[in-house]
Amino acid sequence: MPLAGRHSLVNIWGTWCAPCRRELPALERLARSLPEGWQVLGLAVDQEAEAVEEYLLDRGVGYPNFLDPGRAIAEGALALPAYPATFLVGPDGRVLWWTLGARQWDAPGVVPALEAVARDEPGALEALERALPPDRRRAGGSSQPAPALANIAPPSGHVLFHPRRRGGA
Repeated sequence: MPLAGRHSLVNIWGTWCAPCRRELPALERLARSLPEGWQVLGLAVDQEAEAVEEYLLDRGVGYPNFLDPGRAIAEGALALPAYPATFLVGPDGRVLWWTLGARQWDAPGVVPALEAVARDEPGALEALERALPPDRRRAGGSSQPAPALANIAPPSGHVLFHPRRRGGA
């Protein structure tokens, strides 16, 4: 995944997952408002590339998304028990924070908290947790060890969608 040198929010989701579908619009709004040096990336665990691409285009999601059809990354390398899952990854590929369940990514205070994380301010991750109200379903941050996502390369056959670039846009 293209993580090197940037702070990244990596969202692992599926088109069939109701909480995933609920949080995608907020992630898109966040992606459009992030400061320089940040990016949002998606990893769809669906089987059909065309269905994911159509879903993203229909909903105006423009940040890059990869496909993990066999869930080798999501359930193999990361051993995720549920979706959606979102990882906050530092420029060195180290997971700084992660959560299971949908969050309100465009809530007030999220961008300033992410900027504080980038500046490595004390208490920044706690501020991020306070700024991100969970969805009604299960959600929670974790300080438990997680693998460095920078070292997890999508196996061959994984597709990168970048909907804003479709058709020369």
